[in-house]
Formats: sequence, structure tokens, C-alpha cells
Amino acid sequence: MILVRAVFQAKVGKAQELVASFKAATQQSDTGDKPRILTDLSGPWDTVVVETVAESLADWERQRAEMFASPQFQDMFAQVAELVVSGRNEFYTIEA
Repeated sequence: MILVRAVFQAKVGKAQELVASFKAATQQSDTGDKPRILTDLSGPWDTVVVETVAESLADWERQRAEMFASPQFQDMFAQVAELVVSGRNEFYTIEA
């Protein structure tokens, strides 16, 4: 199993808007797996993390391709892009 963290640096003061966008998107999702949405208590301000789990990197790549092909995702992504300064993905093997 792979833990995937999508780490977003929101524009100053826009973290809660970003969280609201992610919450709305996950409520519309057809999948049973809801991601965890985290915000910073330390480190860079206005950091939002979305955690998901995938069986493998290949599974994550397949899910990502399906997600980016979705018109609903494309609409949400356009809104999110206005709130974000930068982002990155982190991948971890779940050992226990």
C-alpha cells in the first residue's frame, strides 16, 4: 500500500477556501475512499495536505488519469488553481 500526500501551498489567507473546495469535491466523488484533508499547525502557513491511499504507484497513476479526465474534476481544478501558489506529491510505503 502507498500513502499519497498532495501538499498544496495556498495563497496567503486562502487555505480555508482551498479546504472547502476539496471537501466539496470529495462529497461529489463516487468512490468510497474519502481522502484526509489536513492543514498546518507548524511550518509554512496556509499549507493544505490531501492524503489518499493506493494499492501501488501503478494504481495511483490509473486513478489520477481517470480523475483528470473527469469534467467535474477539471472544473474544481480550475477553481483550486486560483487559490494555490505551489504543490507537490509525496509517496510513502505503508509498513504497518
